[in-house]
Amino acid sequence: MAVGHSWQTVCGDGIFKANGESDDGNRSADDYKRPADTISLTLRLSKAEEFAYNKRIEEESADMDARHLCTVVLARDYRRLVDWYRKALRMKPKLVVTDGFDWTELARPGLRIGFAPAKQMGVKLPRKRSNAVILHLISKDVRALLRDVKKCGARIAFGPSLNKEDGYWYGAFEDLEGNPIWVIDLEPKP
Repeated sequence: MAVGHSWQTVCGDGIFKANGESDDGNRSADDYKRPADTISLTLRLSKAEEFAYNKRIEEESADMDARHLCTVVLARDYRRLVDWYRKALRMKPKLVVTDGFDWTELARPGLRIGFAPAKQMGVKLPRKRSNAVILHLISKDVRALLRDVKKCGARIAFGPSLNKEDGYWYGAFEDLEGNPIWVIDLEPKP
């Protein structure tokens, strides 16, 4: 397989290679015996394979009317967390609702995050660092982003680190309530 971007997928996508063989798309999680019947593979796709994969996904989803609106963060301290994201990620309010329930959407080019008080939504939040969903950001300058969010009180989980093989920077931090946020360079560098 040609060296290209690193990708992760779950079985059944029909495009990844397993043990050096092409997958025909007819495999299920049962074909890959792992804990919890799931697998995660790191892939190296050539530009042609990446293009074919993206084209197939685009064609398969063309008739589905579903798009990503925003990522939602349920907060313990709603106002404090909204304020932190405004400052740390330099986001601006797009929508604020205070009638019946509290909701704030913050946005900046390429990023939109909604916030609501967890208690109002009837959600008991898990302990820190037991999140099942992670916000993953793209940045042109991972080192500067991590430096900026640290100044705003973020805990740096790791990084900035350089993946020397593929030439990209990456790292991770936690917001004020311990929600993990990963960050990677905009594009791999040669």
